[in-house]
Amino acid sequence: MSPMRTRAVPVTLAELVRSRVAESLQGDAAVAVTGVQRDSRRVSHGDLFVALPGEHVDGGEFAHAAARAGACAVLTSAPIEGLALPQLLASDVRRGLALASHLVYGEPSSVLEVVGITGTNGKTTTSYLLEAILIAAGKRVGLIGTVAVRGPGYATTSGYTTPEADDLVRYLAQAVSAGASHLVMEVSSHGLELQRVLGTRFAVCGFTNLSQDHLDFHPSMEAYGEAKALLFTEYAPRASVICVDGDFGRALADRAEGSVLRCSVRADSEAPLRVLAWSMTRAGLRATLHTPDGEHTLESPMVGAHNLENLLVALGCAAALGVSYADAIAACRSLVGAPGRLERVPCDEDVAVFVDYAHTPDALERTVQALRALSPARLITVFGCGGDRDRGKRPLMARAASVASDLVVLTSDNPRTEDAESILDDVERGFAGADIARASAEDLFSASRAYTRVVDRREAIALAIRSARPSDTVLIAGKGHEDYQIFGTTKVPFDDRIEAATALAARPRREA
Repeated sequence: MSPMRTRAVPVTLAELVRSRVAESLQGDAAVAVTGVQRDSRRVSHGDLFVALPGEHVDGGEFAHAAARAGACAVLTSAPIEGLALPQLLASDVRRGLALASHLVYGEPSSVLEVVGITGTNGKTTTSYLLEAILIAAGKRVGLIGTVAVRGPGYATTSGYTTPEADDLVRYLAQAVSAGASHLVMEVSSHGLELQRVLGTRFAVCGFTNLSQDHLDFHPSMEAYGEAKALLFTEYAPRASVICVDGDFGRALADRAEGSVLRCSVRADSEAPLRVLAWSMTRAGLRATLHTPDGEHTLESPMVGAHNLENLLVALGCAAALGVSYADAIAACRSLVGAPGRLERVPCDEDVAVFVDYAHTPDALERTVQALRALSPARLITVFGCGGDRDRGKRPLMARAASVASDLVVLTSDNPRTEDAESILDDVERGFAGADIARASAEDLFSASRAYTRVVDRREAIALAIRSARPSDTVLIAGKGHEDYQIFGTTKVPFDDRIEAATALAARPRREA
């Protein structure tokens, strides 16, 4: 869903050139821009149409359609023949899109306390936690992320973890118009590499962790890490909160601009914000924290050791914004995290079923380890891997699942344009050398250490739940909050939580 149109500040093309949105202008410099739009289908009168270069289609092909819709000018990398509009010419159109959006929509990040959360895993959960802590502290808060875009009196969805620059700035402006004082946003490596957040002023930035992901986009782990690092170096936040439990986090803390608060879930760490001791049950976790203002006891209904990391980053960011540790920790007693993040499916059955977004090897291993510690019997894990994405992580996902799962059901995720069975072939290679054997679907109920393949995700979920014995735990991983599957280029409605509830209702009661 596209963001609402917000009140813009008319900016002339001459002003855009002076602000280095573009290097040159062909046409009337006095033309006033009242909106910025990269999608010709959403252009309104007075908009600057930005012809983004695309992987398959160049935005310049839609410039004439944008002109007919009322565009007042075009930002492009090369002159467009036969176009009766002024043309801003820029060598970096993406950069121009971001800068023009901030100028036209009144620099909204300059009147907000903007917090950027990045990392491979935990961005969404940490953002939700921080949003809730700030609201509990009496702040008016906006949120931009994978699951939702919302603020005081409004809520919608976004197609990206970090929206394209024109949408992002309109969301920032929407938060300002709604009276927000703070805004928490997830910042993806794509958002940084593609300059979607260029021009955004960050007050505080938080980092969770780095592990393999998005290597279909980034050429290497080094490049992926450097993209993440931009948030703490090039954007120079006033304060940073960085988990230093990994090599990358420790190096990042030494490079980050501004004040840096290091945090750690390890008791032997010297980080000023760290976990001294913790325990966990299915009802949640309890931890003793060392903080810059003394020891505190944290209680949360969230489960999973990895959520300690998310909680620490959220607490540190809240402290950097002036919320006391005592108040922030008190708010944690009722924080439940984000949808589709270790979300328990309600049921009266004798099994526990969780849905989680874990779609990287590190995230999946963290999640199965968390549930292994809470499961009194077998842990059954259902997962797949997306098509047209990083193939290298597929066997690593199998290894991650096999670390602590008793039974594994391999299934489809979003196959996209790949053959679903071929994706599972890649995943299955990760079981080579592991002490887990392939079994038939019919044998899963009686098995103690096995995996099977069921390419249809609905059938796979039903099989896992049907095969569960009393006290077993079922994890359905990979899609979390998503309510669709992608086959080819078509989205088909599908929600793991709904499918799990349906399977639970149909599950026969069986004795162990």
